[in-house]
Amino acid sequence: TARRRGAVASLFADISQGAWQERCAKEHGWGSDLNNPSANLHGPRDRWWLVAFCCLSFFLSSAAVRLMATAFGSDELEYHRLAVNLLAGQGYVIEPGTPITSRPPLYPALLALVYALFGPYDEAMWYLQAGLKSLTVFPVYCLGKRIFPSSVGLWAAGLYAVYPSFEMV
Repeated sequence: TARRRGAVASLFADISQGAWQERCAKEHGWGSDLNNPSANLHGPRDRWWLVAFCCLSFFLSSAAVRLMATAFGSDELEYHRLAVNLLAGQGYVIEPGTPITSRPPLYPALLALVYALFGPYDEAMWYLQAGLKSLTVFPVYCLGKRIFPSSVGLWAAGLYAVYPSFEMV
């Protein structure tokens, strides 16, 4: 058991220091772009694919919003009320006069900003979500490229772009 604890501690130390990435690169060729600074920059081909995936993701999400949008669910309704009350100057409350601490404040604040620009419409929230989903293509690519060969990052970004998430459920 002492050996096992030592091995587990060593594994966590390797992970926290990034040594596992070097080991994967040596053993499997994964993440071989890590030590090549020029490979960490997106090539023109990769950039075009990422922009295309981002636009495709936004288009599909927007189409899903237009075709399948229904009334707010309970979570959506609470975030909507928080944003509307923030915008009206009533504070961070769902019902006026009753403060809330069960929801983190960043998303309702962002939603209040969107409502200030476009009005407190259901579609504004859904298009904000579609935009955030489409921007997530970039971190998915970077994560895939960092751990595996860069082609895996592109595949992951492309699959994520067409993944039917919140809008289609």
